Amino acid sequence: MLNSNFMNVFLALERIINGYESIKTDMVNLNEFKVATLEFTKKLLSDHRVASIAKIKDNLITDEKINLGSCFNKLSAPPEIAAIISDAFKSTYQNGTFQIPFEIDLHKNFNLLFNVDDFSRNLCENLIQFILLSTVKHFQRGAFEWRCIDAQRSGSSYGTLIQIISTDKNLFGGEVFATDKSISNVIDELEQKSRDRIAQLQGQYESIYEYNQYSSKKIPAILAVFCDLSRANGYDNIQKLNKVVESGWKTGINVIIIEDKNVEIKLSTADFLQFSFEKDGEFITNDNYKAPIILNDLEISVKDVKSVVTEFSKIEKVDTRFESHFSTQNDLFTMDSTDMLRIPFAFDEDGKINYLEIGGEAPPHALLSGSTGSGKSVTLHTIIEQIMLNYHPDDVEIWAIDYKAVEFGCYAEKKTPHIRIVGQDNSEDFSLSLLDLINAEYERRKKLFIDESVKDFKTYRKKFGNRSLPRILIIIDEFHNLTQAVQNYNGDKNYRIILENLLRQMRAMGMSFFFCSQTINAGLSGLTEAGRNQIGCRLCMKHEDASEIRETLSLSSTNTIDIEDIKNIRRGQLIYKKIKTESIIGDQSLGYHLLKLNVIFISDEKRNEIIDIVVDSLGTDFIPKDDIICKNSERYYVSEKDRHSLSLFLNSKYQPSYEGIELFFGAPTSLDDEFKIVLENESGANVLLIGESDNLRESIIVTTVCGLLMNKNNSVIVSIIDDNNEDSLRLYKHLLNIKGNNLTLLFGASEVLNQIRCLNKIKPLRGERKIMLWYGLNKLKNAVYLMSQEDVEIKNSIPPIDDNPIKAMQELLNKIKGTSEINELNINTEQFSFEDYKGILQRLWEYGPENGYFNIVIFNNVKAMKKTTITPLNDFEHRIGLKMSTDDSYDLFGISNFTNKADDKTAIYYNGSRVGKTFRPFLIPTDDWFNEFNKKLGGNM
Repeated sequence: MLNSNFMNVFLALERIINGYESIKTDMVNLNEFKVATLEFTKKLLSDHRVASIAKIKDNLITDEKINLGSCFNKLSAPPEIAAIISDAFKSTYQNGTFQIPFEIDLHKNFNLLFNVDDFSRNLCENLIQFILLSTVKHFQRGAFEWRCIDAQRSGSSYGTLIQIISTDKNLFGGEVFATDKSISNVIDELEQKSRDRIAQLQGQYESIYEYNQYSSKKIPAILAVFCDLSRANGYDNIQKLNKVVESGWKTGINVIIIEDKNVEIKLSTADFLQFSFEKDGEFITNDNYKAPIILNDLEISVKDVKSVVTEFSKIEKVDTRFESHFSTQNDLFTMDSTDMLRIPFAFDEDGKINYLEIGGEAPPHALLSGSTGSGKSVTLHTIIEQIMLNYHPDDVEIWAIDYKAVEFGCYAEKKTPHIRIVGQDNSEDFSLSLLDLINAEYERRKKLFIDESVKDFKTYRKKFGNRSLPRILIIIDEFHNLTQAVQNYNGDKNYRIILENLLRQMRAMGMSFFFCSQTINAGLSGLTEAGRNQIGCRLCMKHEDASEIRETLSLSSTNTIDIEDIKNIRRGQLIYKKIKTESIIGDQSLGYHLLKLNVIFISDEKRNEIIDIVVDSLGTDFIPKDDIICKNSERYYVSEKDRHSLSLFLNSKYQPSYEGIELFFGAPTSLDDEFKIVLENESGANVLLIGESDNLRESIIVTTVCGLLMNKNNSVIVSIIDDNNEDSLRLYKHLLNIKGNNLTLLFGASEVLNQIRCLNKIKPLRGERKIMLWYGLNKLKNAVYLMSQEDVEIKNSIPPIDDNPIKAMQELLNKIKGTSEINELNINTEQFSFEDYKGILQRLWEYGPENGYFNIVIFNNVKAMKKTTITPLNDFEHRIGLKMSTDDSYDLFGISNFTNKADDKTAIYYNGSRVGKTFRPFLIPTDDWFNEFNKKLGGNM
């Protein structure tokens, strides 16, 4: 708990000084050595910014860490080095002694043991009261639970905090526990909670601290304080408490003990930081480390305690549960969004309902921010559910975009017709496709309004009816991903201008953004001032960062609003910056009103109930739309993409293209139905696939072959040269699942080399396209060598035959057919060298596509491709890369950072443009899917 950065610098300086002292007498040029040492010391201090660390001792709370005091470590240094250290650390290094801040990080587990005497007890009690109050003052309500034991003083050890303890039995225990029985009950409760939490983690998370980072439902930390533990010194209690402490780092249970230093406690103290008060001073001890320490005299104010109690009382008075105020049995869909979208979403402190107003006569766009655990998720779901209940789906349409894939997944599985789009990807391509989709809808509406001679959404509605065109609310959680994608894009489209234009002009089209994020500064940094000003509806939930609060509410630095009050709002509360109208009474010098509200709480169970009720009430009374569901950033089975061509093929709805070769490599990371490229009959129309991920590579090959076979004019030949390789064998087994008359599988060097020889001369194909997949050509040279050895053995063992009737017959058949395709009767006894095979293939790459022969060449890595020297990149206009190094990326694409977009689930496609596109290879299909596909394939022949 010593400041780690500070401690690391201290240890580094200690080593420098020891080294300097030990070898300076052996130096020939002492001055140069001294100068070098001083320069190194300066650089060390500069790199670690230790001057700023020294300021920690002036603040009691920094980043939710509590500064409890300072440790002192002696560091004797030569005068010239001491001068540098003194200058860097100012008051924290004096007379050869370091003063190192001692902190408690409330986001991590800690256990403290104070061995006190009568003089030091009051100091430690004040310190503990300060820690307890900090957990409710600087965290949202429910982040910490207290259990307070005072075996000797009946609660007086906690002072005025008893007022807070009595407010909530679940959070704070409701009382200070002082009897033997109640203390034993607390220890039993802690042991049970410890077991329950370990079970809840299910081995998926290391601790509740990690769990809380990824889950919207938080597990509170527990702070158990024992004043005089000796009353609980029974064997069973001590054993249970030992287990609780040992697993505290995992379960989030923290223990603080104050005990008379003359009383022996039987608890294991290995996991505790211990404080002792001795004649010659105060000391901290841990793991055989003992250092002098001066603890801060921290006292809490009555005002702070009263403020917390008052706040809790207000919260308790406002019942925010949905079912306490609304009935789903009343008439639904009674509101109309023509003038604006008004959503009942929160209560003020008097229990009066407040409406969120967006679009039309209200601000066109909204912004919501809040730190983890502030209640953002509840707010978003409340807004969505209230739209479902109060507006008809033909009146309001929702696009729900969730970059973290944790908020809106429930609507991918179960939703009402209001929700047309659920997007949960986090790729840049997804963000850009989202903007394309929004812009396309904007342009569609713009043209519609021009054609109908109306100026905006409202006049269109008045002309054609309230449900003639839905208002669209586009909710984007973690929207900084969108603005960052726009900033990172360097292609042909100007997405920055597109986004800025949408912000300015969407209002007239009946479209609005609802942005949400923990880090508003990061999201808004991608927008101009004019763009930011379009986001007039501002909602701020709990934040520790004052700059985030000011940015969220768009408050100038000169604004006199008390930011500290906003920082102390509780979970489920928010500040609504509402644009003033004549009906709002307030200081007319400001154009807005800041409302402190409590968000309506809708549980998961109630949300599901609402969805069922809305769906049942609607029946078929709505205009159906094509949903777009992008569930998450994981890989899909083909069957999960029901509008993909492979799925349409199974349903006899696929219409093949006869203009070019359609290739389906995987699922899009965008909002498109499929990821597809088309090869034309032109030079360079070949594909190069490189990647070490076996599963992704094999998936791309299998999916591509299936996609090609959907068109009966395609003939597919897969050549796998190395039949003594695990990767080759696995791929071959996957491909054996595909049963098609237009598919030829060549496995092994003999078959593949024969195929290459047959391609020595090619003739243009008419009405047919051959697509050849080549896997393992890096083994070609070795295969040629081994084959030549076999030919030598045959020549030595079989007498020469002057005439070969089979060969002559084969040549005649080839002339008749006008092609040199593979045939089992083909026996070519002519000797071919590696250079001959290489020349045939390179001519095939160069001239094949223009004559109906297309090639897909696959290597496991770039090194294998380069080693063969067979594949000139100029003949491969289309390239696919899996996760690889920047050097390999440069060799394949000519751009070193291209594969930054590729990962264990994602591949990147490049066709010579400045911007590559990403896709996710499908999961290998199931046996059932292959069976269905083969049935359809049989009917397609």
